[in-house]
Amino acid sequence: MDRVAITGGTLTYRDQSAAKATEYIVQDMEILLQGVRLGQTPTLYVGMLVQPLNLPVKLNGTFGPLKESTDIDAINLQLALGKTDFTITGKIVGRNASLNVNAPVINTANLPVALPLLSLLI
Repeated sequence: MDRVAITGGTLTYRDQSAAKATEYIVQDMEILLQGVRLGQTPTLYVGMLVQPLNLPVKLNGTFGPLKESTDIDAINLQLALGKTDFTITGKIVGRNASLNVNAPVINTANLPVALPLLSLLI
């Protein structure tokens, strides 16, 4: 397989776990996956708009090379959540994934969810 594409897709999710159900719609979905074959390093592009948050999401990068196992030697992705950019690097070996997520600046006002409180023990 050399190319898989979805253009103009819409996905609706209804969360009924809370007292008041919330519906999320992923619209203007674009997914493009190229170079999917053993020995190759596929490229991935995902773009969408998440409502009711009005949050544009883009994911772009590479992972691979693909092997007969599920191991992935290198993951190199760029993620944009609204105005916040992240770089995701890492690898997957067996059942273990090692990922690094970096962002030059994270302004919580630009994120649609609250970040968990992290505490460091020194």
